[in-house]
Amino acid sequence: MKTYLRMFLEAICLSIYYKVNINKRTLNHLLKNSLLDNPKDLIEDNDTSIIIYRIVSICSIILKNRCLVNALVYRKMTTRRHIANTLCIGVQRIDGSHSFHAWVTTNSVSHDSYAQEYNTLFTINNY
Repeated sequence: MKTYLRMFLEAICLSIYYKVNINKRTLNHLLKNSLLDNPKDLIEDNDTSIIIYRIVSICSIILKNRCLVNALVYRKMTTRRHIANTLCIGVQRIDGSHSFHAWVTTNSVSHDSYAQEYNTLFTINNY
């Protein structure tokens, strides 16, 4: 129980940090420290990644986060736990206009149900 509470507080703090800095900093700056020095340290832990995704989703509802903030928080939390992840940004054309979406995949799986509707523009791995 303490672990989940710590993860929830971590997600709240990261969400606030990214919400404040999303318009002030470049994406490159926001992604610093989200790369692992040694890719051999990566693990595949689907259970932890699902728990983190659910915690980030709850924070998103409470703080009304946008998809990019959620993706950055989820990426940071999984990277801290040495879980391989990929930040994806995609586009979808709807009625002549473009819609963008950000999500993270862990172990080549996205927990984001909207991700399937978007064509991936680019990806950034954490290794």
